[in-house]
Amino acid sequence: MGHVTVTSTITTTGGAAVTSGTHAGAAGGDVTITGVNRTITGLITASGGAAVGTDQAGGQAGVVAVTGTGTVTTTAGVTASTGAATGTGTGGGAGSITLTGTAVTSGPLTTTGGSNGAGGTVAITSTTGATTLTTVTTSGGTALAGTAGRPAGPLTLASADTLTATTLTASGSNGNGADQPGGAGGALSITSTNGVTTGALTASGGNAGPGTAAGGQAGSLTVTNSTAGNLTVGALTARTGNASGASASGPGGTVTITQHNAAAGALLQTGAISTVGGSNGDGVPSPCPHKAASSLRPPRPSKPPAARLWSAQPDAPAGISRSPDAPSPRPAPSRLPAVMATAPINPAARPAPSRSPRPAR
Repeated sequence: MGHVTVTSTITTTGGAAVTSGTHAGAAGGDVTITGVNRTITGLITASGGAAVGTDQAGGQAGVVAVTGTGTVTTTAGVTASTGAATGTGTGGGAGSITLTGTAVTSGPLTTTGGSNGAGGTVAITSTTGATTLTTVTTSGGTALAGTAGRPAGPLTLASADTLTATTLTASGSNGNGADQPGGAGGALSITSTNGVTTGALTASGGNAGPGTAAGGQAGSLTVTNSTAGNLTVGALTARTGNASGASASGPGGTVTITQHNAAAGALLQTGAISTVGGSNGDGVPSPCPHKAASSLRPPRPSKPPAARLWSAQPDAPAGISRSPDAPSPRPAPSRLPAVMATAPINPAARPAPSRSPRPAR
């Protein structure tokens, strides 16, 4: 295999339907590039075509795969989205983007669904060098009137060195119309061996439409760094969508951040973390990034301090509790119940103290 250099765009999008006709969207073509060092400066587009007519399906998205043994650079990025459906027509089949090389650098990567379409898969892997990205989006497409929200696709990034990205999003879309559920969030995973730096990460479910419908299930966020480097990410959000009526939302999301680098000065830093449930949705405990070399897990619930219980004191003056430091022994709990505070005692009702006779001298 030799080197590959493309200095312009690559487009395999499905063709447009006949004007004023009725036709489902045409499928996008696949793109496969294999070589040693691969550099594509123009945008790669392999999306499905838009439908025309009433309640027609959008076109299936294509599959983009750039693989080989050397570096990969897709300067302008890659788009592989489903074509837009019409009315209640289904979205086309989701596409995918796969970039694999010793080091990977790319502009925006997008598999967001078209109207009524699900988000596609993104998988990026560098085997010896860094992974350097901008935005990556695998969210579900906008639901048209009378249709359910669409799910996001999975998003997986892996680097054998540093991994850098800006905003990563894998969220379901909102339901549109009465009793329409929201779409599910996707699984977003990042692994690196020499440090992670990203902006906000989001994998939330979509909201339900009015009436009675479930909010979308939250996705998951997993970030792991091993060996060396710092782990620094922005806000982390994996929420369920809002349900409507008496319906419950889908299961809550999870956030797991792990920094294995235990060297002195190694950093683990995140922005705000939210797994708050939407309306009628469960939340899950949010982790607290307190130290490196350990997974961020929900903190143990703290116990309130145990109340100090003092026994009733029959010889205390009226309205005054005996000091807990007094030397008189406490009765055993089985004989005299403990109380939180001593009740006021009437001195007139106090029995006269008994006196033992003085022994003869």
